[in-house]
Amino acid sequence: MSENLMEIELEIPADAQNPVEPFLRMDAPNDRAWLDFTQWYIGSMTEWARFWLRETRKDFPKGDIYLCTGGHAPAEHGSDFGEQCKAAAEVHGGVRITNEGSDYRANFSLTRWVASAGEQYGAYYSFEPAGGVDANGVIARIYNATASGAKGLHYYYPNLFGAEASRENFLKWGGQFKQRKPLVEIGVYYPETYIRLHSEDFLPKAQRLRDRFDFNYVSDGQIADGGLSRVKALILLEGDTAEAATWQRITDWVHRGGLLLYADGIGRLRTVEGDTSANDALLGAPAGRGRVVTFAGSPDSVEYRDFLTHTLAAAPELSAASRMMVAADGLDDGVFVSVEAPHELLWLNYTNAEVKKSTPVAVTLPPFSIVSRE
Repeated sequence: MSENLMEIELEIPADAQNPVEPFLRMDAPNDRAWLDFTQWYIGSMTEWARFWLRETRKDFPKGDIYLCTGGHAPAEHGSDFGEQCKAAAEVHGGVRITNEGSDYRANFSLTRWVASAGEQYGAYYSFEPAGGVDANGVIARIYNATASGAKGLHYYYPNLFGAEASRENFLKWGGQFKQRKPLVEIGVYYPETYIRLHSEDFLPKAQRLRDRFDFNYVSDGQIADGGLSRVKALILLEGDTAEAATWQRITDWVHRGGLLLYADGIGRLRTVEGDTSANDALLGAPAGRGRVVTFAGSPDSVEYRDFLTHTLAAAPELSAASRMMVAADGLDDGVFVSVEAPHELLWLNYTNAEVKKSTPVAVTLPPFSIVSRE
């Protein structure tokens, strides 16, 4: 058998550097063909992860099992963090996302899909850096983990002991890492289909919006699995193209009482095949108990973020705690807030200056600090 294998190896031309040509976006004859290919590719990776999670659980029936994943989930990474959380939950396991750095906005945008899907499907989750973390990043990562309800928070040795300031910050603020229970009623649509077709511009938009208020991601897969039932207000930031079933589920959710917020700069909503009837069905005057509030302008503008802040701070669809959370900050100021059950406001001041907030009660936030107020 080894001789046969050797013969096969010798038959490969010496100059064959890449005998299998990749299938690229430009090779697809149309959008549907590309989506079919990426669904097969990403789905295969998910099934491979599901296999190993199940096999591991057979030999380790008790204890925590984590699927280690990472990146920012473009199609070529083969990652659907929502589906990975779903697979982990099937074996009472979790997901460990390995993509953090020092900037809180970036960390939030990269990890919140796992946190959102983990909460929906019942998978626990933990956060890990992808490289270096500076002294202030130590604080940012503590806040991101606890405000997201993470079960674990991993640091590499140099992250904490490579600099005295990093060690001191961990000693000072590490006690804030608790597995809190976030109260998140605002969702931002994570446009999986659009991203696979047109590449990634969603994360920077999510980073800028997070400076105003806290929110979860709701992807196409999560929506198909009933994820909108956990959301009272849904924001569209990017993506005019989705499957017809996704637009229909959002429309049905609005009819049942949901609040949809949309910027017309996104463009007319359409299916993969180009049918824009979903646009009129969803954004026209909807029947039922819900409402759609439209902003005239760019979804990436300060004015749209102002519109979202003012609308949500007064939205009767949200609980008093969520409206309070939005009103408490609502500024592009490097200060972040979340509401933790039952009524804790958790602040991060990620600036080098003291900041005072007055809503709902006066609070002073020292530079680079985590402050809890009930």
